[in-house]
Amino acid sequence: MGTTQGLIGVLGVEAEAINEDEENDDDQHGKDRETKVIDTPFVELGRYHTKKINGIRELGDTTQLITISEDQSAAIWEATNFSQLARITFFSNPTAVDVSVDGQVAFIGSEKGVLRVFDVSNRAFPRLLKIFRFFESETMSINQIRCSQDGKYVIISSPECDSIYIMS
Repeated sequence: MGTTQGLIGVLGVEAEAINEDEENDDDQHGKDRETKVIDTPFVELGRYHTKKINGIRELGDTTQLITISEDQSAAIWEATNFSQLARITFFSNPTAVDVSVDGQVAFIGSEKGVLRVFDVSNRAFPRLLKIFRFFESETMSINQIRCSQDGKYVIISSPECDSIYIMS
């Protein structure tokens, strides 16, 4: 979880399996569900950026992360020792991030409607592969990027536009 101060941390929340059949039976018998409030402390892992963190994604099945922030940068981190492996700076705030399932390609959208595609297979030296502009207006930010599980498609959207874009 990222914060408005550029910190990354975790919430140590224990989960309980839910049996959906029992849940449906409870609803049919009119039983009220009990709501539990759990006070969970935020465990700080470190300061990764100087401003608000807009997105965090794991890079495949590794202990490495990519983060984007309102400090107009993206960074690749080794989570086990909190070391920064690479930093990429932009002219505008990155607003959305997703990565391929294998963690080799990062897709970063900006507040200006620009999508950048990076090869991050060499974590220390991310390489820009492509730049796309999907929206004519520079006020339409990209707020959602999602890669398909098979890695064949990327979906891009903006809250200011009725259209979504699908890249293959």
